Amino acid sequence: ESGVARNLGEFAPFDLSINESTAAALTAVRDAVISVDGADAQIACALGLARVEANPSVVSTIVARAIPALRTLARARRWQDVTRSVSRIADVEAYVDSVRPDAAAALREAIVPFCDRAFVVDVAQLCGSEPGQSYATAIAAALGAPLAIAWLEAIDDPTDRGRVRPLGQALCHSARRAAHAIVPRLPRLGGDALRSALVVLGHAGAGYEKTIADFVGDDDERTTREALRALARAGTEKAAALIVRRIEDGPAAVQPAAEEALWRLAAPTALGKTRELLGRRDFVTRHPQSAARLLERAAQSGDDRFDPVLEQLSSLRFHFWSPALARVGAKARGLLQ
Repeated sequence: ESGVARNLGEFAPFDLSINESTAAALTAVRDAVISVDGADAQIACALGLARVEANPSVVSTIVARAIPALRTLARARRWQDVTRSVSRIADVEAYVDSVRPDAAAALREAIVPFCDRAFVVDVAQLCGSEPGQSYATAIAAALGAPLAIAWLEAIDDPTDRGRVRPLGQALCHSARRAAHAIVPRLPRLGGDALRSALVVLGHAGAGYEKTIADFVGDDDERTTREALRALARAGTEKAAALIVRRIEDGPAAVQPAAEEALWRLAAPTALGKTRELLGRRDFVTRHPQSAARLLERAAQSGDDRFDPVLEQLSSLRFHFWSPALARVGAKARGLLQ
């Protein structure tokens, strides 16, 4: 009211009082403000906006603006913060993909510049021990295809190949995240990068068997062996069938590697396919050397379900006109006794 003197002192013991509880609260607020991480807050804000506005052009712009902050964290070797940030990106991508797949694709494209050579080398160097290995695995799982493609490009470069190779193990843990992007690049890869890509595709499992099998041939033994190992690692029924086909119809130079791949499959699958092959007279007569090797490996399994097959093969010991077949028959007969 006008004319009334205002003395705020009388309020001191009441509304304006600051006791120990109030002081503690103010201290906590001050500490929280001081502890706010500019880079981390910028990334969180950008990704929050991307989740709200799932539009390809908007998402691209927002994520692009977050990359400098991500690089700041990576240069400072703040790998726990980097891991948390890229995991947020993966979460946003998964959400956006459910409502706007084109926006999710734009997000993946926007993050590509972050996965430069320096970052690939730095993440690969984390793989030597814990907790670095766990960070690298989580980063690979979050970034997926952009990191895998950048890694393959580094593998193709002899200068960085040795430094980045350890990252392959981390990428294999989340191979399905990157496999779809690796496939179209296979024809352009050099030998080392191609074989590294096949390893990742083998860990991706079902869906990539035919692509892997196309690299089985007699012109490049190292690539053929890696492709067959990748099929065995995939471990699907289709992969097993493709391995068996190489044993049956592949060049002589490929058969031993295909047989080795067969025995890398799960034991029940490997033994079942071996019984099928040895139980077919046409296969044994066309490929007695391969049959003998398979018989030797089967004998080591101790599986008595091979006995009917051994009985059938033992009659071949009388095929004196074909020493190779006679040896298969003699071996089968010996294993029965």
